Amino acid sequence: MRSLIILVLSGLLLPVANAQAQPDGLLVPFTSGLPACASLCGKLFDVQGACVPPIAAEPSKSCFCADPRLKSITAGTTGVSSVCGPTSCQDAPSLQKIQTWYESFCNIAVANPTTTSGTPGTTGTNSSTPRPTTYPSW
Repeated sequence: MRSLIILVLSGLLLPVANAQAQPDGLLVPFTSGLPACASLCGKLFDVQGACVPPIAAEPSKSCFCADPRLKSITAGTTGVSSVCGPTSCQDAPSLQKIQTWYESFCNIAVANPTTTSGTPGTTGTNSSTPRPTTYPSW
């Protein structure tokens, strides 16, 4: 009877043990650079697994960054949530940290709108517009 109880309890605890933070991967820093909940993002694991040995000859950042399964990460925290699913991170700061890490790791330029304002009545020079050449008249 005691063995049966231990067997049942060990079966119940196995999923809990698997939900703990995973160690850093060859490409993804699950424990040192990302929130612990990121280790529950299956697509990060899947894509990393496709881009490291034994599938790839060596860890490939370009393989990881080009994988279409992760592209939605660049669409903001909603994109990260859609990539990682409900069993992974759900809080905005953790989702933002995953997005920021991915964009930095993959060297993705983030389009930040910039605004410029000038003082009315001032003029500037545009160095990209060629100036007409004037010749002296003799």
